[in-house]
Amino acid sequence: MSSECAPVTEAQLQRSCSGLYVTHALEAFCGVLMFVFFAVVSIKLHARSHLRSPAWAFIRFAKLHVYNFFGEFFSTLGTVGRQDEFKLDIRLRFCSNLDKMGNALSAWLSLLGITRWLSLGNVNGMRYIGYAMTCPLTQLELVVLLAPIVPCYRILATITFLVTFSTLFMGYIASLMWMPLWDGYLEDFFQTWDLENDLMPTSKFWVVAPAFGGISVLSFLILPYLCLLHALHGGDNNEDLPQGYKFLVFLVWSLWLCFPVWWLLSWEGMTVITDTKVNEIGFTILNISSKGLFTLQSFRLGERHDARLAARRGNKRHRNPREVKDKVSAHQLTKNWSSEGDVPPVISRKSSHLLSESKFVQVLRCFDDISEEEEEEEEEEYGEE
Repeated sequence: MSSECAPVTEAQLQRSCSGLYVTHALEAFCGVLMFVFFAVVSIKLHARSHLRSPAWAFIRFAKLHVYNFFGEFFSTLGTVGRQDEFKLDIRLRFCSNLDKMGNALSAWLSLLGITRWLSLGNVNGMRYIGYAMTCPLTQLELVVLLAPIVPCYRILATITFLVTFSTLFMGYIASLMWMPLWDGYLEDFFQTWDLENDLMPTSKFWVVAPAFGGISVLSFLILPYLCLLHALHGGDNNEDLPQGYKFLVFLVWSLWLCFPVWWLLSWEGMTVITDTKVNEIGFTILNISSKGLFTLQSFRLGERHDARLAARRGNKRHRNPREVKDKVSAHQLTKNWSSEGDVPPVISRKSSHLLSESKFVQVLRCFDDISEEEEEEEEEEYGEE
């Protein structure tokens, strides 16, 4: 009788209510459908006297930008096999493109996550898709930054990408399984090391085992190996290697290890924390911290490289990376870069200015905190170019 009256935890409710997925997904779809309908009507009413087909104009506008975005993404990714041929400034541009696109994908997938269209078993599938589309690129960037000094660069880049993707995929599959990782006792297992009789692993254990194996390979083999290569080839003193690279690797290493720990504690893993409200909060904090700090440190790598280029020209004022942003324009820096040779257009020097010329930036520039004198200087600079 007491067992029947035992309180039900939130974790159990999350699993037992997973059958309502269709209801929630349909409700979200109807909400999106209403948004599209009223948005189209609003556009038609707003621009009916100015545009012949305002709705189709908006659709073509969105289609063009989506096409350009994915075109630039795949064009950039298509140059990964040649990164060992290029100088650091080009490799930094490659990584900057991936960072820009990765953060944009994360933003859109996070927004789509509100619809709960992929919340099978009440597990946020959009979160895992975001991981699968951005985390392998993050690990790939760490290899690309050292591409010229990495033995068998293409092989290591491929292995790193696939191991990261497989880790995240198996983690998602394990999250969908409604069972503990083992039915036995961990204390007894540590005393006897009898896996079958004392730990009694479940199917979920064997599914998630490759994921933990993958994160171990990344954290304790590949990342230390990259740091060792960086140190053996001169580290920060090597002008073709990024300054601050080891700290970038440390950020990835320390923050990424927090994800499997939190997964084990959450209701998706061992349900140590039964309060499901903190589950998504924890993953959100880790996601923002890891990707945000990685992007910030990657940006600083570029700043330091720009400062080193300025110092090489004998410009003592710009040895501080922070001063480069204020006193040296991107155009002035790129004037003195070494010849790039046969560089794909998507990561060439000219590609650095395409964003400044885009319609999106031109619209935002009207609302930016910029003085008229600075705006005139920018126009003169790009006019000369």
